[in-house]
Amino acid sequence: MPRVFLGLNVLALLLAIFFLGLPAAAGERKGDVRFVETDVVLNPDGSALVGYTVQWEVTGDRMRGFVFAGNDRLQAGSFNQRSHALDGAGNRYKLNIEPLQDNGYRILLDNGHSVSSGRVTYKFWFSADFVRARYLVSTTTDQGREAVVFNWAPVKWDEAERQKHSTLRVHTPYQLPATVDPRDYVLEN
Repeated sequence: MPRVFLGLNVLALLLAIFFLGLPAAAGERKGDVRFVETDVVLNPDGSALVGYTVQWEVTGDRMRGFVFAGNDRLQAGSFNQRSHALDGAGNRYKLNIEPLQDNGYRILLDNGHSVSSGRVTYKFWFSADFVRARYLVSTTTDQGREAVVFNWAPVKWDEAERQKHSTLRVHTPYQLPATVDPRDYVLEN
């Protein structure tokens, strides 16, 4: 018994030395975020469709995908089957979206595809409940009027050092009359 134990320790030591000598391929940056556009289409009950358009500049030898995380309390429901990616040559790829243990997702080009240079734009949508996540809450103003507060921001991207722009569009279920200027209405009310 002691020999087997000693043999396993020696084997473990040799494997550790071997793996420590390898480059950390998993930590290599494969791309930089160029822009992020986020759309939230709210329903009257607080459920929503959240859409992200994320364009990457490929900086490594190949880019297949990325990890999407940082939603805090917002739980992504089912991802839309129309989620896809487009490369700079106009090739369209289906996405394989795999859940991770920490409320994140691995978003990959389907069937092992990868992009070796240029830009690739990922478009993905998922359902979410902003009321359950406490990002959409009812309140009352100082004047006694009922109001709803939307207090949420899209995820922050680690690879966004060279990002050109970020856009958030929130589509509410409230319809203003066609003759009303939305900015004036918000400022007055």
